[in-house]
Amino acid sequence: MRTILLTAILLASSLARPMPAAPQSGNLVQQLQTTYIPNVMDPSGIKVAQAGSVLAVQVETVQANSRGKMSAPFCNDFENGQIKPCGSLFSVKNRIPGISKDAPRTFTVGEKMYLLKTEVQTNAIVFLVQSCGTCNPKSVDPAHQPYRAEVRFKFIKNALAATDFKSVQGVIEQVFKFPEAEADNTDAGAGGEGTQPAPGPPRGKMPRPAQAQPEQAPQQPAEAPQKFDPIAPPPPPPAAPAAPPAPKKIAMGQSVDEVKANFGEPEQIYDLGAKTIYKYKDFKVTFVKGKVADIE
Repeated sequence: MRTILLTAILLASSLARPMPAAPQSGNLVQQLQTTYIPNVMDPSGIKVAQAGSVLAVQVETVQANSRGKMSAPFCNDFENGQIKPCGSLFSVKNRIPGISKDAPRTFTVGEKMYLLKTEVQTNAIVFLVQSCGTCNPKSVDPAHQPYRAEVRFKFIKNALAATDFKSVQGVIEQVFKFPEAEADNTDAGAGGEGTQPAPGPPRGKMPRPAQAQPEQAPQQPAEAPQKFDPIAPPPPPPAAPAAPPAPKKIAMGQSVDEVKANFGEPEQIYDLGAKTIYKYKDFKVTFVKGKVADIE
């Protein structure tokens, strides 16, 4: 009887022991959603109802179909650093006559477009984008014909469950980048606009050494004799130099008004319910309950 009771206790304890949890990608999904925010379009599908992210193409091989009721986005696979049409089922859909009103076209490098959708699948991350011409969310570019493309960033099996956001973003940025970040990098690498290297001597000729000039004593201007005026007040003392303005600071726990007082209105505001994201030119601030909770 004791043997049976001991066996039952051991069996119950082994069943109650927790199993190791599988890696989760919830944090990756959340970071993708807060970094790459889809635009919400109005029923026409051309005008922006709620502004999101604008992206710039970095490669020359992303193909797109003309947007229309009878056309589907052109499906592209990005794998091993190369863009190609999706697998057999999708490649057939891309080329069926009559599905797309116009022939597919290829996006040019630097062309801007609206992000319409992001989706995290088991072994892929999918971006749906639409070209936008001037890409001004407040007005439609009348001269632009929108084209849409779907890009599937493919990863090896089960890699997404154990991959951090920075590594995933590095793959995405091979195809899409934010135009603001690209402009900042360009300015930093070029040393600022209008900076030109100083011209050097012509090739094949050595610069002729400058001849020493005899030093001349600087001529002092003749001072006019000062007249004493007993009625005139003495000249005021020179004004002290103005103190430099205090540097603008941002810290955890600051309120929305404090951040606006230092940095002004943000370029974009994303209201995500429990939190709000203010996007400035060089950084992003996340507010939770009206207080700074994260700075990027």
